[in-house]
Amino acid sequence: LENNEKLKKEVDKRRCRLEELRSASQQMELCAQRELDKEDPRYKMAEQEYETSRKLFDEADRSIFEWLYTLELHRGDILDSCLQTIKYLQYDFFTASAHALSGALPRRMVFRPMPELSPECLEVELQSNELEPDEEAGFASRLIGRIAAEEEAGGDAAPPVPVDILSLSSLLAQGFEDSLARRALRLHQ
Repeated sequence: LENNEKLKKEVDKRRCRLEELRSASQQMELCAQRELDKEDPRYKMAEQEYETSRKLFDEADRSIFEWLYTLELHRGDILDSCLQTIKYLQYDFFTASAHALSGALPRRMVFRPMPELSPECLEVELQSNELEPDEEAGFASRLIGRIAAEEEAGGDAAPPVPVDILSLSSLLAQGFEDSLARRALRLHQ
């Protein structure tokens, strides 16, 4: 009711009409207490005011009743409509946010549509990446690849040297095997 201005005005109007009707009924009671005759002009004026007030109150009350009855009757539909509207607004908001983020991210970090994230599509992509070398490989992957190639070619055994734990954890976080990462760090200390 607070957000509906028209209904709020109608409720205020009904409240005023109810006060007028109460005032007119008090005048009628006073006329009855004084035992005024029905032909008395004061009685006729009070009766006329009471009838007018009652008619105006009934009109205002009927309008409010129709509004409230309609709201009560359709409250489930109104709630459902509000929830659907909120859901669409949330969807639009998050879609716009995702597109804005996607535009700000580097090309290798773009968002993917949901169908592309199905296991079948991801498996095909992994297989194709294994066949093609990645042109955008980072420094760590190139370093590991070079070290592995040198080991295969030269067969040098690296002396046992302690490795930097932060560098090792960084390489492990990027998905390299523990043994290859340790070898690469030992060779380049």
